[in-house]
Amino acid sequence: MNEINSKLDLNLLKVMLAIAKTGSVTLAAESMHLTQPAISHALNRLRDAIGDPLFVRQGPRGGQVMVPTTVARSLIPKVEQHLSGLSQAISEVQEFHPETLQATFTLGLRDIMESMTFPQMMPRFALAAPGVKLISRQIEPGQMEKQLSGGRIDLAVESDIVVGENIRSAYLGEDGLVVVMSNSHPLRNSLSLTDYAAAKHIVVTLNSAGPELLDKPLQQLNIHRNIALKCQHFFAACQVVAKTDWLTAVPASFARDMVKVLPVCAAPLPFLVPPIPLRLYWHELQHNDPGNRWLRQLALKIMASLPEFQKATTGPDSGPESTIQTSGQL
Repeated sequence: MNEINSKLDLNLLKVMLAIAKTGSVTLAAESMHLTQPAISHALNRLRDAIGDPLFVRQGPRGGQVMVPTTVARSLIPKVEQHLSGLSQAISEVQEFHPETLQATFTLGLRDIMESMTFPQMMPRFALAAPGVKLISRQIEPGQMEKQLSGGRIDLAVESDIVVGENIRSAYLGEDGLVVVMSNSHPLRNSLSLTDYAAAKHIVVTLNSAGPELLDKPLQQLNIHRNIALKCQHFFAACQVVAKTDWLTAVPASFARDMVKVLPVCAAPLPFLVPPIPLRLYWHELQHNDPGNRWLRQLALKIMASLPEFQKATTGPDSGPESTIQTSGQL
């Protein structure tokens, strides 16, 4: 196998085109911002690889030009065509146009993240990327890295968790917790710690194997909740408190929507609870994929638009690391 086939040195072909266009090694060097010896060396390599002189000098001394041989003349239009096609292919990747994208993305989201993001995300998709389809799947935090590595999901939103070096993430921000109760609840305007401890509670179970997020601060206060119900979805919990005098703790961004559709209200917790840090996760192999990058940027914009969500102040592919683990229950 000769040199040009084994190494596919495209720069040699560019040198041939530059000499053909300018008719001069010196002018070709100037056009490519290289030295004349570098152009001469490249031309000699290409001559050896193809087995043809490619150019011969013609004209009077002092005014000679490099004239392509028959072999070079047959090669030049083909090389121009292929280099142009390669340049166009690279340009199409760099100049990503979502309106022409035909793809399906699978997201790893909890039900609460669907409620927070989909109402704002899907209208934008319908306009900006009509050929894109989304599939949402709920996954356990411990399975997220495996799902991303296996290509079963393209993006995931989860709290700060430990991941391998092949998983990238972007800090989305923090979401605080609030208490949701019925509009007719007698404590809606004044919820004390004593009242909170005496009430019945609904706990939303996100991970049956993990601790509840409120356990640690309540243990420090020596308070034990009277848990009347454990369920799997925040919306179900809010529906129940709308018809009882029970309480439930939900993220503030979710409570904002619940007070609009259910006869419930939101109040601050009567004790301090660390906010929930959330990150967007994707695999290293997807980092430079134009579609995945576009979807990540859209997700960051949507999260930044949520009024109750405390925004990240760092760039899209970096952010402060947190040791808070929130993959248990609320």
